[in-house]
Amino acid sequence: MEDYEKGLEAYSKGDYEEAQKYFEKVIESGKNFADVLNKLGFILSMKGQYDKAEGYLKKALEINPNYTEAAINLAFVLSELGKYEESLALREKTKGKVSVLKFGIQAGVGSLLGYYLNKRRK
Repeated sequence: MEDYEKGLEAYSKGDYEEAQKYFEKVIESGKNFADVLNKLGFILSMKGQYDKAEGYLKKALEINPNYTEAAINLAFVLSELGKYEESLALREKTKGKVSVLKFGIQAGVGSLLGYYLNKRRK
């Protein structure tokens, strides 16, 4: 559980590179938590690794089909991959639930902006 907690801490600070390392260790240990899979999918999508992100996000939704955040992340990834019909179907499924995540999504966008700005400085 230590890797999971360290991954969450890094993720909450916007240190996605570090979070990815810890979350991958969790997955390698044989534990498939929907939250970890979603966060890994999100991180990979922000790096443009959409195929890999799609796999993690689909697996998160297999574990928890009602995981709205993972469905929204997957809809974005599918759209980036040109899988528009599949993306649209997921967006329709989450339509009424998006307002619940509005604050989290706004915070996520802010974190992404910080991530890209930090990458540009390096």
